[in-house]
Amino acid sequence: MPLSRFHIYLQEKGYKEPKIQETSPVAWAEGKEGQTLWEIIASDPERFLTFQKGLPMGDIHLPRIGYYDFGKLTNVGQDDRTLLVDIGGGIGSRLMDILTNYRTLLPGRAVLQDLPDVIRAARANTRLSGDVKLMEHDFYCLQPVQGTCRSRT
Repeated sequence: MPLSRFHIYLQEKGYKEPKIQETSPVAWAEGKEGQTLWEIIASDPERFLTFQKGLPMGDIHLPRIGYYDFGKLTNVGQDDRTLLVDIGGGIGSRLMDILTNYRTLLPGRAVLQDLPDVIRAARANTRLSGDVKLMEHDFYCLQPVQGTCRSRT
């Protein structure tokens, strides 16, 4: 949204944070109130692809790995329990960097979650391991992947 019009948005809507996504400054600026940012972006395939390609640019300042030792996640046991869920993970670039740098974590024990349009794009990501489970999910909804708590006795 052009920042030059942001003051008009605030005058019309009040100087408060929007309560729902469908009344965001972006929806207002594009004349698409009633739609979320993701619906607006997904409605234009070229814009959607540009957005997805631009996400890794932030990694120049925020490295993908190094903050958490994903090597602490182990593939112990014979079950196929999920060990890593990348919620809102886009087309899987960050997840693949984690799996590449922590080879003890098996791709089949990882889940990539995002909105349906994004998961469709992730399926075309040739860098993403075919063993990673792709799951359509809106992170504003209840998380369908549940962990288990094991006693430390």
